[in-house]
Amino acid sequence: MWHASGYSGPILIRGRQLGGSGAVGFGEGHVPYDELQLLGTAMGAPPGQWPSFTRVQGPGCYAYQADGTTFSSVIVFRAA
Repeated sequence: MWHASGYSGPILIRGRQLGGSGAVGFGEGHVPYDELQLLGTAMGAPPGQWPSFTRVQGPGCYAYQADGTTFSSVIVFRAA
């Protein structure tokens, strides 16, 4: 969504379970990161190339909060 609008700055993504205590983690290492920091194309990152993994502790309803320098968006998803 931010890519389509022409946004090219950094993005910080955090997540949590809605209505529960489950965490959202990022990355493929043994211990997931609490947040995902994406560099913008203005900072030298290739456009649209931000591979990562989302890790949740179990099924439920979760949300990302994505923050840039000019926007903040919440994205809700269900893990089955």
